[in-house]
Amino acid sequence: MSEGTEEKRYKDAVEARDAMLSSIGNEEFSQSNMDAMKALQLAVRDAKNAMDSAAKQAEAASTSSETCTVTLIRGGKADRNVTVPVGTTMADLVHTLGWGNDPLTYKRRVGPGQTSEIADLDGTELQAGDHEIFVTPRVSGG
Repeated sequence: MSEGTEEKRYKDAVEARDAMLSSIGNEEFSQSNMDAMKALQLAVRDAKNAMDSAAKQAEAASTSSETCTVTLIRGGKADRNVTVPVGTTMADLVHTLGWGNDPLTYKRRVGPGQTSEIADLDGTELQAGDHEIFVTPRVSGG
């Protein structure tokens, strides 16, 4: 998404939250109103994060002409090949792809038949070169 789209999404979310707040005004406590406000506040937070991420990516793209290629492998097959600026975090890439809310595990190929889990998406920056990242559904232990 472009930065302008993210700004519009944020503005719309804030307006919806403020409209809800105004509409409930001095009504008595209602759990449904509180649930709606919570959902709207989460939408505002997500839109703000997306807007900040888009701005950060735009800044990185304008300051860095160096890129890296990332091959994302889902279900044992190459799902997507993307080219991103060096320094892009995995969190930014996942958000851009729209996978931010999916419970997924990401593993980077580190050698023949060897992978390493990427536990900190925010702290993992992609460096120059080619990357193969395996994307699998997160499985709860038990």
